[in-house]
Amino acid sequence: MNRSLDRSRLLRLRHRILLAGLLSVGALAAPVKSSAFTGVANDLHVTALSGWTQCYLDTYNNTGLTAAGVLSACTGDNLLLACRPTGSGVLSVAAHAPRADVTFDTGGNNTPHDANGVGWYFNDDYSWGFANAGDSIDLNICDISTSNGGQRLCWHTQQSPALGGWRCGTNTSLNSSPSFERVVYQADTDPNTCAPGDDDDNDGICQGVDNCPATINHDQLDTDGDGTGDACDTCAFDADNDIDGDGVCGDVDNCVNDANSDQANADGDAFGDVCDTCTDPDHDGYGNPDATSCAIDNCPAIANPAQANLDGDAEGDLCDASDATGLAITKISFRKSTKTASDVWSASGTLDAVTSPTLANDILAGGVVFAVRTQSAAAVGSLSLAAADCKSVGKGGVKCSDANRSSIKLAKRSNGEFKVTVSARKQTLASLPAVPGDAPFAVTLTSPTSIDRNDTAGGACSSTASSVKCKE
Repeated sequence: MNRSLDRSRLLRLRHRILLAGLLSVGALAAPVKSSAFTGVANDLHVTALSGWTQCYLDTYNNTGLTAAGVLSACTGDNLLLACRPTGSGVLSVAAHAPRADVTFDTGGNNTPHDANGVGWYFNDDYSWGFANAGDSIDLNICDISTSNGGQRLCWHTQQSPALGGWRCGTNTSLNSSPSFERVVYQADTDPNTCAPGDDDDNDGICQGVDNCPATINHDQLDTDGDGTGDACDTCAFDADNDIDGDGVCGDVDNCVNDANSDQANADGDAFGDVCDTCTDPDHDGYGNPDATSCAIDNCPAIANPAQANLDGDAEGDLCDASDATGLAITKISFRKSTKTASDVWSASGTLDAVTSPTLANDILAGGVVFAVRTQSAAAVGSLSLAAADCKSVGKGGVKCSDANRSSIKLAKRSNGEFKVTVSARKQTLASLPAVPGDAPFAVTLTSPTSIDRNDTAGGACSSTASSVKCKE
């Protein structure tokens, strides 16, 4: 099937593919913003740190950490403590404050020192860490509290016995883990402050550079690169931000340039109905009447790749209710067997031969098919017999049968009509039809050289676990 995309859509698609590739290899990083923040930050990109210099780094399994050693390496007036998976470019948990607050000696008690929205605790022979200001801590050397655990950090400073790091957010008991790192940054002048009234969402990112000025987002992540951070971007993966205005973002919209809030997609392909140039719900290769890139289906709701249409009208044989009339099926039944390929079904009724006086000869020349479908056009049973299976019976009648003794018989009566008897043996029914849900059934009697005879059967039905019987 042919599909076409307008030039502007192709350009946008190419832009997104290129952007995704650059992000995946790290060639295009999030824009560097001021890393101003108060309180405890999570998932803070190192590239977003501005004005800070790394002064200390080691892994959690290093038992040689001393507060004196860190503070001799980090002499700045402001300190930022953080942790992360080893080698990561993203700080899992981070907080900062003036040096005097970060190193305020709280002994070994559970009363932290609050500064910059953070509850700090420090002792050079106990532990060093923080939690959100107002959150209680539970020091068992290190803070073991689980409340709001993702915003807690704790390192051992106790030297006898020598211990390593212990906590990075919800990850605890890391004393012997080389998989996490402790990192300290310093700055002589705090780069993380905004002027009064210049940080409406209080995330520490000043209004002039905050890509979500009314929504807290310390990391300033902007996946689609449209200048609006993911935290406040209604279409975080669509740089065009829903160009057709239907409320569905372009990265998932099945009609990017045509409004279709319902996303209707009758044939389940990549294109919604509104922009699909070949909607093909029955998947037979032919489209609905509005199709422009494929041929029109003469039975849009029933798969018929052959597009058979014996009477040459606008509707194919499988769905043509206006083909020759005169077929009246009065009884139809189905029975499931516990044995493989031993199901049976049957039908009987009459056929007015006046509408096609050559029907018997047509069957003798080309065979016959009797098919049963549910109201929703699902196949129930079908019996197809070739011309070689057929012979003349009586005066003007015909009978076709196969080796299983399945048969279709049209017996000519004195009044000119046919008595129709269908018996299908040794069949395999997928399941018994449901009654009354599947009834009345659509039945067709077809000769390859004649138009279909159609009827509905099953006005009154009864069923058991193994059988269904219907009659008019």
